Amino acid sequence: MLVADRENNRVQLFDLQGRFLEAWSDFYHPMDIYADRDGNVFVTDQIPRLSMLSPDGTLIGRCRPVLFGPHGVGGDAAGNLYLAETAPLNCITRLKLL
Repeated sequence: MLVADRENNRVQLFDLQGRFLEAWSDFYHPMDIYADRDGNVFVTDQIPRLSMLSPDGTLIGRCRPVLFGPHGVGGDAAGNLYLAETAPLNCITRLKLL
């Protein structure tokens, strides 16, 4: 289980019994987390940016895909990512990973 610990600038990992496993840092107020079918983890934070990490937490890459900052992140079976952005745009942006 992955938890966005916004106030402590980290993502925490727990097992299914709720036991703490580890924490990944190098985020600024992480907002949302999405793990794709391959186990890659996507984290939005308030820099604003989108981070992609491997299943073991190794940073694969980062980008700033939107103007004001992604709040939510999700995906679909086709491999698309969806970023939800709050005010002032209140929109959803679709990204295709290459």
